[in-house]
Amino acid sequence: MNKGLLCIVCIASAVIVLLNGQNGFSGDVPIYVKDGNAEIARDGGTTRSESVIVGKESEIKIPVINTSTADRSSNIAIGEDATASRGSVTVEKAKVTGRVANQSQVNKSSNAAIGKSAIASMGSVSIDDSKVSGKVANQSRVNKSSNTANGKSAIASMGSVTMNDSKVSGKINNKSNVNKSANVAMGQGATAHMGSVSLEGSGVKGRISNESGVDKSLNAAIGKDSEANMGSVKAENSEITGEVINESTVRKSANAAISGGQANMGSVVIE
Repeated sequence: MNKGLLCIVCIASAVIVLLNGQNGFSGDVPIYVKDGNAEIARDGGTTRSESVIVGKESEIKIPVINTSTADRSSNIAIGEDATASRGSVTVEKAKVTGRVANQSQVNKSSNAAIGKSAIASMGSVSIDDSKVSGKVANQSRVNKSSNTANGKSAIASMGSVTMNDSKVSGKINNKSNVNKSANVAMGQGATAHMGSVSLEGSGVKGRISNESGVDKSLNAAIGKDSEANMGSVKAENSEITGEVINESTVRKSANAAISGGQANMGSVVIE
């Protein structure tokens, strides 16, 4: 392993451990977030977050939009099924009629999920086992930040759009910008995404475009079945009706898959 890469990975991990953590947000049905203020349909209450999480088999017939800002902060989830989101939109086991958009900004911050099935998302849109009728767009900006998932089945996403067992009727567009940041997934089944669009077991009726920019950053997957994607579009066991376009830009950055192999940079991979 390159000594410089190992050093960066160690520094990114150390930052996460040393920073004081805030509790991650795990509400029921947030609808709209602006500057960290979330209006939430949960017992009529309101709370604060830099992320939108739609779950609990919810059905939403309006747009889901995140325009939050996270600056010089840390977010850590610890536990066997831990999930940590920072400046992200997560749709899980839900139906959304309307566009899903993330326009968050993350600056000098740390996001970490530590645990057996840990998942960490920073400046990303994640859709799992859901249906979305509308455009999916990610225009997040991540600057001088670290995102780490540490655990046997860990997944880490930064400035990316990821879909798993989901259906989208509409365009998917990723225009994220990642600058001087580190995204690391560590664990036996680790997967890391940076400035990428990744589909698995999903269907898309519309154009998929990736116009992300990655500059002076590190994306690493470390573990037995490691997979790392940077500035790429990857579709596995998925059905796409429409164009697939990748116009991402990667500059002075490192993308590494260690132990299990498979690293994609600035590529379109359809399996």
